[in-house]
Amino acid sequence: MLSISWRLILRAIAVVSWIVSIDWYISKPEHEPLLAVLAGMLALIGSFAVSDTPISIPTSEKTKSAREERNRQGMLELVRNSWVKGVLEQSLPDEVLIELGLEELRDAVLNRQGMELQRPGHPRHLLPPGTKIMDVFDEMGQTLLILGEPGSGKTTLLLELARDTIALAEEDPNRQIPVVFNLSSWTDTKQPTADWLVDELKTKYYTPKKIASDWIENDDLLLLLDGLDEVLPERREACVCAINNFRHEHGLTPLVVCCRIEEYETLSTRLDFEGAVSLQPLTEKQVDDHLNRMGQELAALRAALKDDPILYELAKTPLMLSIMTLAYRGMSACDLEQLETVDAHRKHIFDNYVERMFNPRTHRTIPDISDGTRPDDERFSKEETSHWLSWLARRMSQHGQTVFLIERMQPDWLPTRAQQRIVTIGVASMIGLFFGIFFGLFFGLVGGPLHGLFFWLLTGWIYGRVGYRKNIQPIERLRLSWLEMLYSLFMGLLAGMVVGMVVGLIFGLLAGMVVGMVVGLIFGRFIGLISWMIEKEEIVTRKFPNDGIRRSARSALFFGLLDGLLFGVVVGLLFGIKSGLIDGLFVGFWSWLFFGPFAWLRYGGRACIQHFVLRIMLWRNGSAPLHYVSFLDCAAGRIFLRKVGGGYIFVHRLLLEYFASLEPEEDDD
Repeated sequence: MLSISWRLILRAIAVVSWIVSIDWYISKPEHEPLLAVLAGMLALIGSFAVSDTPISIPTSEKTKSAREERNRQGMLELVRNSWVKGVLEQSLPDEVLIELGLEELRDAVLNRQGMELQRPGHPRHLLPPGTKIMDVFDEMGQTLLILGEPGSGKTTLLLELARDTIALAEEDPNRQIPVVFNLSSWTDTKQPTADWLVDELKTKYYTPKKIASDWIENDDLLLLLDGLDEVLPERREACVCAINNFRHEHGLTPLVVCCRIEEYETLSTRLDFEGAVSLQPLTEKQVDDHLNRMGQELAALRAALKDDPILYELAKTPLMLSIMTLAYRGMSACDLEQLETVDAHRKHIFDNYVERMFNPRTHRTIPDISDGTRPDDERFSKEETSHWLSWLARRMSQHGQTVFLIERMQPDWLPTRAQQRIVTIGVASMIGLFFGIFFGLFFGLVGGPLHGLFFWLLTGWIYGRVGYRKNIQPIERLRLSWLEMLYSLFMGLLAGMVVGMVVGLIFGLLAGMVVGMVVGLIFGRFIGLISWMIEKEEIVTRKFPNDGIRRSARSALFFGLLDGLLFGVVVGLLFGIKSGLIDGLFVGFWSWLFFGPFAWLRYGGRACIQHFVLRIMLWRNGSAPLHYVSFLDCAAGRIFLRKVGGGYIFVHRLLLEYFASLEPEEDDD
């Protein structure tokens, strides 16, 4: 629905009248320009007397419905490709073959009245074998808490629910859209959950803010919230309260939350959900059956499990059992020494797992990984891979990230404050200095050293201010908004009228008004650089790593050329009519040369420069390779990472914690 008011129409007439007055004044400075100026003034005055109520110009309902359906299907496809195909179906070999037992925990959540749901003497209830998580979810009123030990399969169960509900949502357009969110990025305790969800939809799923807000407001999403235990301990209680507040305001929104059981039990506040289940440890029979299927290569592991109770406890989770089968395949009994602590056992398992993933023969024994995707080249050594993954794991933990997007790296990922300032203030200073010297030299040659110094300082300051921003913000979804551009021109012309009045007191009313219009057009273009291009109201699917920077580069190139060209043509025509074609072309070219880079920086160019400088500095520090995508793809091929859309996620949080512990954290200077 496109909305235009009578007030906007009259103000548009005022803008057009003032622009026409400039053209008439240049071509024939008689009475016509003054008439056009007066007509514009009358239209402006009249705009304050009419209603600002929007005049609805209905778009085709069929077109609107088709766009909404495209966005819905786009989100369903995005979640399926990212989480179902990218994570669930790429699970560690044989992990999905183990059936997970479920236990209902009636005392883990609150009912709608805030009372604990617990039967005296019977707080727990084992669900029948083979119970589907979809059935449990429906039976619990579509609000469910999933608890379990590390590696027990909580995320796997969550993604199975996502897979099943996506299939239902494709068949029934009235069902909510399942979307997976990682609570690790919940860092602002004052931010309402609804606002956090909108931000996550924008940054992780590339959804325009308006669409995201409408989906949240209208309860159109099924929220699958993973990793409550990954929220910082001092914020975890507040996070539970925020989820409860959201549930009270959006009672029709289905909700699922996953959390480690130990971290959840330390909380004094319970989630106000209808039900909770806990994933049960694997039974001795399940462990034995799984190892027996692997053959004699795991005979030593089977023997070690019988003699080592700590190792056996670790094997009772699907993740650790699967990793053990890879890490200890073909090893002898003497290699499986008894260790005294769980942490020591876990480190030994992951040490061997990492070592095996660099053995080409290991991967040819894994049926789910083909030789065509196996990175057997020697571009990245074991030492380099461990070092770079250790740095990445520490930074992801520090900044509350579960999915790593290359384009979302920020200057504060650098180890020292001095290096962080180089990417922000330093880049802005270099941009300002470059353009200042360029324009200063030119105008110094044309008008003398004093003019050159003036334009050096002026353009350096302007481009330096445009080039500065604390965070790197890629510009990925833009479209032209002619109404916004018209409004920006109107505001600029109003500002220009103030200048025109001052000039008019000196040179006469007509000359003052025309000068004011020209100044207003220039000022309006500055405002237009901020407002006249807005987000597309459609979901953009991202399939390639670092695609945000590529889109930013394309946006910067296109809108930089377009904006500079439009301004150059307008200014060139105005001067050309008065002074001749050659002078018009000359002024238009320099106008394009000045405003084109200005728009290029604002609409993506600045983000590209800052990202490039950040990547170079990380490479020089030894924190990351220069060819980052190639490295991350190789790490995914070695089953350290998984690709999730345009990002990467560690195979499991336990593996992230393992890599993060390999090297000490750098100190900020």
